[in-house]
Amino acid sequence: RVYILRLSRAGLKMLPGPFRLYFWGVHGIFAEIVFTSLWEFAVTGKWSLMGVSSMWSFLIYGFGTFYLAEYLHELLYKLRVPLLVRCCAYVCVVYAWELSCGAVLRYFDACPWDYTPFEYDFMGLITLEYAPLWFAACLYFEFIISKMKQLEVIPKWKQLTMQHNATSENKQD
Repeated sequence: RVYILRLSRAGLKMLPGPFRLYFWGVHGIFAEIVFTSLWEFAVTGKWSLMGVSSMWSFLIYGFGTFYLAEYLHELLYKLRVPLLVRCCAYVCVVYAWELSCGAVLRYFDACPWDYTPFEYDFMGLITLEYAPLWFAACLYFEFIISKMKQLEVIPKWKQLTMQHNATSENKQD
């Protein structure tokens, strides 16, 4: 199958689920690498900008955003909850998700993060010091999801039909 993307006039269709799951997972890893490289620069002043992540992050960001954040966004958006309140709700979900995933990964000795050096950590799995950063990330999520809602996937057969119809209309003029 061949697909193209175009802006949807209705803004009601989104990319199919597997594409969004992949997007959120890859985007999460990318954002984590950028964040950790900038954090390392702020702490050490090294210009190498070496960021780190884990393959677990793909699953955590992908499934967390796809199943939890998208669902919560639709629910709160339909209820006309204001943007800043939605972002506060997302931050709560982020912390619950990070705590849950971290606890499961720690059980298997696979948790790639440890927040125990932070003053306001809980079990080393979450830290309140990151709340403003998570809030900013949730604002960014709102921006991305608003653009994602404007995308429409068009299968190749429909593209050809649309091109044929456009050509027929031009010949009639």
